Amino acid sequence: IMNDWMLPSLLDRFRSEAECRAWLEAARWPNGVRCPRCSSELVRRLSTRPSQFNCRGCRYRFSVTSGTPLHGTHLPLKTWLLAMYLMATSTRRVSARRL
Repeated sequence: IMNDWMLPSLLDRFRSEAECRAWLEAARWPNGVRCPRCSSELVRRLSTRPSQFNCRGCRYRFSVTSGTPLHGTHLPLKTWLLAMYLMATSTRRVSARRL
């Protein structure tokens, strides 16, 4: 998905955490948000926490990063998207030092 992008356009596209989150949501749930626990489509975005969803089927509260390696991270999503870009576009392995 990201290997067609150039780094300057990537930086321009993902200026805020909200833009990164919106892109991840569209990539993870192209046909609409589904609960990662019970696969229900009966979910709603929390008005007090727009990055969180609540499943009306099993009452599970989740976000776009729930159940992924990004869950619980303290790094901004922009940092993770840049790391994914480097890994997807590198012709060689990406060392931890380069990341």
